[in-house]
Amino acid sequence: MLLTGAGFNASGWYPHVAALARQHPVYGVDMPGDPNPSIWRAPLTPPASCAAWLDELLARLGDRPAHLVGMSYGGWVAMNQAIRAPGRVMWAGSRGYRMEPKFPAILTDDELRAINVPALLITGARSAMLTPAEARGRGSLMPRAEVAVVPGSHGDFSRIDGLNDRIAAFIDAQAAGNQAGQPARPPTATREDGTVQAKTRPKEDD
Repeated sequence: MLLTGAGFNASGWYPHVAALARQHPVYGVDMPGDPNPSIWRAPLTPPASCAAWLDELLARLGDRPAHLVGMSYGGWVAMNQAIRAPGRVMWAGSRGYRMEPKFPAILTDDELRAINVPALLITGARSAMLTPAEARGRGSLMPRAEVAVVPGSHGDFSRIDGLNDRIAAFIDAQAAGNQAGQPARPPTATREDGTVQAKTRPKEDD
């Protein structure tokens, strides 16, 4: 499921859909309250309300856990879902994850530590919204997160094919691991598309 940034609609995912739909069905969501056909029937401002809305949407689409891919505010929605309603989330991916002004605060360190689904966090090497160092720092708090730094800036990644391949490989790895009943091994890093991967520390046993 593709979740857009604030002020946009699902058409912004057009350059990515064909690559991501090779092995899996893909849904692009028009977020309520933004300029799109979706009808805003109730405020989604409280994080719990936002999670309840998306959980209901996922339930209507099927009973299998979903892969969430979010851009900017959509990345926050994916992370928020992994915290508050993880039952339908197989993994969460975020491009330039940063909360927009419509919410009062960014996710806290404790909230990030509570995300226990696999996560791929992507930011641009020239991003001023979320620098590579900030992305690595935030990602290191999440037990099962990887951070990828790709060419480009926030919302303007310059190598779309490489970005699509990176996201698709992560989805395929998680799906294969889930089918085998074992934790998926993260895909090996590649430098052919300019991607630099930083793997976070594993979760410690209780």
